[in-house]
Amino acid sequence: MNKKYPKINYIGNKEKISSWICDLFPKNALTVFDAFSGGASLSYEAKKRGYQVFCNDILKVNYHLANSLIHNQNTLLNASDLDLIFSGKPLKGFM
Repeated sequence: MNKKYPKINYIGNKEKISSWICDLFPKNALTVFDAFSGGASLSYEAKKRGYQVFCNDILKVNYHLANSLIHNQNTLLNASDLDLIFSGKPLKGFM
């Protein structure tokens, strides 16, 4: 399963430097607070590395994206779920 993090392209996108930023965190850090998370690419990288992540953004779409991908600890997607999400096919009854 080789799926990429969903992109939200806008000025300020930290996706290309999120790994570098996480490399600069103090070695004994356990928690990350991404107050202006935007598309949550930095938060996602920190979560992958095992940090406890808290993130927020003023834009509702970004808030909901972060809430579902970063804060969620209980719902896991399987390969079938990811194939459906990334297929681009509309799901009947969903918008």
